[in-house]
Amino acid sequence: MEFIHRSTLVIILSSLAEICTSYEILVIFPEPTKSHGILGDGYVRNLLDASHKVTYITPFPWKEPPSNLTQIDISSNLETSDEYFRNLTIEYPNNHEFLQMLSYTMGRLVVTHPAVQAFLRKPDVRFDVVVAEWIDSEMYSSFAGYFSAPLIWSVSTQLHWQPIRLMDEIPNPSYSADVNSGYLPPLSFVQRLKELNVQIRKLWILRHKIHPLELEIYDTIFKSAAMTTGRDLLPYADIPNNYSMMLVNTHPSVATPWRVPPSVKEIAGYHIKLPVEDLDANLQSIMDASPQGVIYFSFGTTNSGKDMEDVIRREILELFRSLNQTVLWKLDVPLENLPNNVHLMQWAPQTSILNHPNTKVFITHGGLLSLIEAIHFGVPMITIPHAGDQYNNAAAAVKKGIAIKLCNGPGLPSELRDALKMMLTDWKYRDNMKRVSRTYHHRPVSPGKELVHWVEHVVITRGATYLRSPALLVPSYQKAYLDLAALILFVITVIVLILFFSIRWCLRRIRQKCNCKK
Repeated sequence: MEFIHRSTLVIILSSLAEICTSYEILVIFPEPTKSHGILGDGYVRNLLDASHKVTYITPFPWKEPPSNLTQIDISSNLETSDEYFRNLTIEYPNNHEFLQMLSYTMGRLVVTHPAVQAFLRKPDVRFDVVVAEWIDSEMYSSFAGYFSAPLIWSVSTQLHWQPIRLMDEIPNPSYSADVNSGYLPPLSFVQRLKELNVQIRKLWILRHKIHPLELEIYDTIFKSAAMTTGRDLLPYADIPNNYSMMLVNTHPSVATPWRVPPSVKEIAGYHIKLPVEDLDANLQSIMDASPQGVIYFSFGTTNSGKDMEDVIRREILELFRSLNQTVLWKLDVPLENLPNNVHLMQWAPQTSILNHPNTKVFITHGGLLSLIEAIHFGVPMITIPHAGDQYNNAAAAVKKGIAIKLCNGPGLPSELRDALKMMLTDWKYRDNMKRVSRTYHHRPVSPGKELVHWVEHVVITRGATYLRSPALLVPSYQKAYLDLAALILFVITVIVLILFFSIRWCLRRIRQKCNCKK
């Protein structure tokens, strides 16, 4: 009996020790755009709240980091990234090659940064898991190879065929549109041809241009650091075996559902800090005193209102002047003769504004974070996409009946007038948004808790190798049964040759007999 009690106590203490374990986690979100910084902060915040120790490579360091957060500050990259962006735009006019070369170039800036180089050369640094953002390049997998740690990829866009290929077989382009195409399945004949062309071209660029460059970086930058610290560097070709999981900033309620292996988890909304912060007193009073409702207008953290033509800005302002609703406009340029119902802000607490019950419409560029936040708080949208995945996001929102999509051009003010009238009078958009938001929220746990669970799960299971798709072990020629086709072709060829020579032999024998009779 005493033995049973001791065994039970050991099991309980072991379980508690496992639950209370603090893991060393490296989080890499180095993209020099604020929206990506918000997503990286979401990982760090949730992991810190779970009492883990986090090392964070970021261009947006926290001003007051807690004791269990170590930051690798690469904010100086913000000063040089714009110049590289302009140069690459000229050098690579093809959009697909430009995006992939841009990701490689930004990655090279990160790994060669003095702060990162100093970090790599620190002795006795180890990590239980590496979490790295994936954007058109596997550059940051080098950190997992350097520290011999399992890797969790984080995808900041909607799920699409490029990241899926890292965890499973490449999806068929007949139903898997590229994230920047603006197409949604089912695809037309022409769209399927375009997607096939995009997939072939991107794969060729990756395998023949990007991957050799990444290997060169690994064999120079990381091998040099490994020689300094005495680490056993994992061969670059073996790093994909450490791809343990992929966490994606999407959800079927937000975008197109995908057929994915169990190593891919969708955690859209993890970046939203809850409970939502209170509005400042001035903004709170403005929104409370708006019985007709509030329209919130923001083009996100990257797109700037100053890029809009003056005449379009003035026409939009006159449109807002004619409304009974209050308008909160995130705009970084001053406007003269503002009406009483329009309030300009250089910075806006977006989640707090969307959370207010008087917010009726969200005019947005269609960034994925804005889309997720609108669905989270149940606010229908008018989308005006500018670039990248914004077109796909807008198309997905329109398909679900929660948004109206407009074109960014000279006709925008008049189109916006009609869209606002429809959005404010037709309740189907608000009803559809309530339904989609209810679906989005109906999950076993919050996305932040799910994020922490899967990161811990990868550590506890030493890489979650049992989730790895068997498709990764099968060569492409076997998936396409080309070996079977070759075997069938060989058999048919042999049969044809046997028949040919048999008939030839028979004909020769017949001719010989005929000659003998003569």
